Amino acid sequence: ICQPGFNPSRVELLNARSMLVQQLLTSLSERCGHSESSSSAAQMMAMLEERETAFDQALSESLLYQRGELARNERASANLDGQLEALDRYMQEKSSTSQIESLIEEHEKRRSVRATRFSTTLQIIVEAFSGIYEAVQEVRDEAATLRRLELERRVAREEGMELRRKLAQRREEFRASAQGIENSVEVSLK
Repeated sequence: ICQPGFNPSRVELLNARSMLVQQLLTSLSERCGHSESSSSAAQMMAMLEERETAFDQALSESLLYQRGELARNERASANLDGQLEALDRYMQEKSSTSQIESLIEEHEKRRSVRATRFSTTLQIIVEAFSGIYEAVQEVRDEAATLRRLELERRVAREEGMELRRKLAQRREEFRASAQGIENSVEVSLK
């Protein structure tokens, strides 16, 4: 009965014990009245009253302890209720669709701005590379033209030199022939 904790039959046990103590006291008082030694009966009554008083005190302390535990549990329960309500509010705030939708809209706007910037930057880069490509192509074309012209000039010079050598050789042949003819005419005239 005096143990801490919940016991559903505690009230019944207390009532049964109280009745048993009353019956015991009644039977003792009857015996004491019929027996020879009333001093031992008085001692017995005093001892039983002392034990009943100790029991009542232990019961009272147990009730005080349990009331304290009950109050502590009620405070803890109220505290947990408050925390659960705060958690529910927090979860509602975090799962609020309007807040999520506004964040999604902001994200979409920022994504659109980034896409526009990337597109503009890419267009500038493409234009720059196409300009570079055109310039490189012009340099290549000019270099090819210069190589072709240099080759033509070299071939023309070599062929011109060869033709000059042949013409000079032919001229020398004609001069030699003319000299020979002139010598022959002189010899014939003489």
